[in-house]
Amino acid sequence: VVFLHPVYNFAVVQYEPAQIGETPVRDLDFHDDYYAGDRRLAQGDSVFLVGVSSEHTPVVRRTEVSARSLVSTRECVPPRFRCMNAEGLRLNDQPPSQGGILCDSDGRALALWTNVSSQDTNHKDTSSMVGLDAALLKPTLDALRLGHPPDIRSLDIELWTVRLAAARTLGLSAERIRAVEVAHAESPRLLYVLGLLASESPAAKLLRTGDVLLEMNSKPVHDISDIAVIHGAKSVDLVVLRDGKEVCLHVPTTTLDGMETRRVVHWAGALVQTPYRAVQEQIRRLPSSVYVSCTLYGSPANCYGLKPGMWITEIENRPVGDLDAFIRIVKELSLDCAAANGRYVRVTVVNRNEITRVLSLRVDNHYWPPWQLLRDPAAASNWKAVFDI
Repeated sequence: VVFLHPVYNFAVVQYEPAQIGETPVRDLDFHDDYYAGDRRLAQGDSVFLVGVSSEHTPVVRRTEVSARSLVSTRECVPPRFRCMNAEGLRLNDQPPSQGGILCDSDGRALALWTNVSSQDTNHKDTSSMVGLDAALLKPTLDALRLGHPPDIRSLDIELWTVRLAAARTLGLSAERIRAVEVAHAESPRLLYVLGLLASESPAAKLLRTGDVLLEMNSKPVHDISDIAVIHGAKSVDLVVLRDGKEVCLHVPTTTLDGMETRRVVHWAGALVQTPYRAVQEQIRRLPSSVYVSCTLYGSPANCYGLKPGMWITEIENRPVGDLDAFIRIVKELSLDCAAANGRYVRVTVVNRNEITRVLSLRVDNHYWPPWQLLRDPAAASNWKAVFDI
């Protein structure tokens, strides 16, 4: 995996052609106009879906675009990536598939056909299929072909649409309304800030929930793809509607990493890491940088109440603010056999509701020894395991 897009969740995979022998493989041919973003699919357009079924057999069907709308997902428990700030295409008479490509009659790709995962109100997993414009791929692929990682940045906000009638009641001027109606007669609407995704980011200190976006860098804001991902700009100038007035803001952007997790620590059956982006969406303040992302069944962590979605803040009344401090204390406990296996260890944790608890966890270093995985491009799998921590 060369790159995993932090917003649109597509992966760029590199392989060695010699290892697949005589298998006939050729480059995917994109439709130039759709790939460049000069045109995009709309309701009623005829397309061919070329995909793969659940039995791994080809699926080909001619159909039409039934709708184009923002993709809606819920916060998941425990936190994980969710699709947001993206317009998805819906199809008429779509066949079951794991994903694929939407193309024209000449086989030129117009959009990706991909699965979007979320959860319902009972936190049960749900999924649906949507199409994502081919133009969303271009900046990433162009950068990788030039040999450097894509510079992807974000304002750390979740966006949704607001009708012009609703914006008028919020104080939007008649001049602004006419400008939107003239420029985008087919779907006159604006975007507003539905939520802040990282409460400690620079943008969160300037933007507020409910702000209606009017301009970015002196250009009207209408297409969500123009603001969902910002390429190469360390800051942007925004004009927003707030409390009935237009406010000008100079907003720094946040760099998004295509390989967010580079270190995972295992201790007593718990996988611990630095909080990733999806975690930061769901909490106002990070209790620490030691986050439990998973616990293994039957392990001490699983049996004694350490659950995914908790932050470890103290071990034996000693603060653990980051992974280095966490490993240092774990190593000391491992060297002290009596502390490691002869008695219970006090672990102070905080959950997403900022409720603090103290757990008594008995560490078993024989069956559940500490170790860590580190991102290492020189390794065969790009990861290396370290058991002596």
